[in-house]
Amino acid sequence: MARRSALGIGLAAGSGLLHSPGGRLLCLLGTPLLLHAVQMAWLVAVRFDDTAVTIIRPWRRRRIPWDDIAGLIYTEHVNTGRTVLITYRLRLVLKSSDPPEGRYLTYGMRKQPYATGPVVMTLFGIDPDAGSIGAAPWCRERVLAELERHGLPRPGPYAMRFRSPKYTLEEETLAVSMDVRKGSHNTHPVTVNHRGPHDDRQADLIDTVLPALARTHEAAPVTEHNDRYTIFFFEGPDAEQAAADFITAAREIVPAGWRITPTALPEPPASAR
Repeated sequence: MARRSALGIGLAAGSGLLHSPGGRLLCLLGTPLLLHAVQMAWLVAVRFDDTAVTIIRPWRRRRIPWDDIAGLIYTEHVNTGRTVLITYRLRLVLKSSDPPEGRYLTYGMRKQPYATGPVVMTLFGIDPDAGSIGAAPWCRERVLAELERHGLPRPGPYAMRFRSPKYTLEEETLAVSMDVRKGSHNTHPVTVNHRGPHDDRQADLIDTVLPALARTHEAAPVTEHNDRYTIFFFEGPDAEQAAADFITAAREIVPAGWRITPTALPEPPASAR
């Protein structure tokens, strides 16, 4: 029998967030349901099994196979009624509408398909160290842990920051940072993907030849390097052309299997593609 668990999550709706008296969402453990007690009658249950996540509302049940989910994203919502109330919704991003990888997503993009996907839970805060007056921390943690168990790593504590299982948080953060820096410094990254193991010639290419070639094309002195890839950075008014020239020259000397791309995102591991 497939393993199942279900969690009920209060959602923002209408003029405010559904919450229990006293302002806190309470998690009550039932069998087999874990439910939030909420002030109003609108409840959402989220059921996990080995093949899909099911979001259950009083008026609709939606089942989303894990294979259809590209990742997770928090979106920010501002209620400007008598008092300003900011809430955050953890959403599933579907593969049919995933955002451009490595891009800085702004609040103005919040109506794009990747930012309007199915809602898993609503929170008053997303900083794990700040606490929250929304969902009980242990209940939020259980939801995130269940998603992680099915291969969906938790997003960082930022709205509109897409989190894909194909990349580490550090890789995504670097790519987004370079996308922002492109506007201020005309930064153009180039990634040389060089999966190991490497023989002596290939090691020399990685450690000596490619860095020297990048310097001749006026690359920045800093690189991002590990056994899987090396990222070079080009900045300044002629950076785009310098990066393109470096890519052309590098492709003439690296092994055929090494992919070189004009991005700060490396090729994901085969298991994550």
